[in-house]
Amino acid sequence: MKTNPYILKQRHSAKAVASIMRLPMRFLVSWRNLAAGTALVLSAGLALASSGAVPSQVGEVNLVLGKAWIVGADGSREMVRVGTIVKVADSIETGRNGVVHVRFVDNALVSVRSASTLEIVRYDFNPEKPADSAVKLNLIEGVTRAISGKAAKEARQNFRMNTPIAAIGVRGTDIVVSASQESVRALVNEGAIVLAPFSSSCSAAAFGPCSLNALELAGGTSQIIEMNANALEPVLLPIPDTAIPESLLQLSEPLITAAGKTEHEEDGGSDIYRDSVTTLAANKKISDSKELLNS
Repeated sequence: MKTNPYILKQRHSAKAVASIMRLPMRFLVSWRNLAAGTALVLSAGLALASSGAVPSQVGEVNLVLGKAWIVGADGSREMVRVGTIVKVADSIETGRNGVVHVRFVDNALVSVRSASTLEIVRYDFNPEKPADSAVKLNLIEGVTRAISGKAAKEARQNFRMNTPIAAIGVRGTDIVVSASQESVRALVNEGAIVLAPFSSSCSAAAFGPCSLNALELAGGTSQIIEMNANALEPVLLPIPDTAIPESLLQLSEPLITAAGKTEHEEDGGSDIYRDSVTTLAANKKISDSKELLNS
């Protein structure tokens, strides 16, 4: 009997995420259904993010697991809760078991994983002229998943995700990125990315993809892209078939294909954490559940 191609795609993605992170993964959260079934209500002031002196309100937290904080441009530190507003120049910091999901004004979705720091450097979204938008994120450390919103889709030349050692440009993308001072790894679920090391022609201050020593990776391949601090250029690596045990893949399949559900599964202390999108009801259930947070 042939395996459903959707299941094969999910198995491939689960293996890839495990290969990137190389650490135990805990919670399974479905992203896709939230993108389809949730409309985030933001105030009129969130409709257009400008680059003025006052930090722009550009997104809202819609899921928090564990401990996480918003560090403002002025150094203020606030515990993250569902409904917390995210502004330009904010940094999202997560604890060892923390996870934060943010929906931005252009419907982009970002998940900041445990022990990570993501800075919102710039988020200028023009809803009337999306092609004039500009977005820059800075993954200082850890792991994040980003699903492009209208700004990145319409103004790809003005989107950039910086890491400590490399720049990432996107082409209508759903990506998972792991970054440290020593290396950067990225998986493409959909779309494509261009990754290049910083250099005299690839500045962290710039926008869009760089071209010198750059490498492109498209979704649908059995590869990840890696850049090491001591290397001149990135390389493509195969995704190991043994990235996670087959038993965990089988355990995760019903949860991946069950629309609108979010469940926590454990297998002998080895966990899987999968980001997808949940429905609004499932999202609210998670954020309000003390039992889940304390499990």
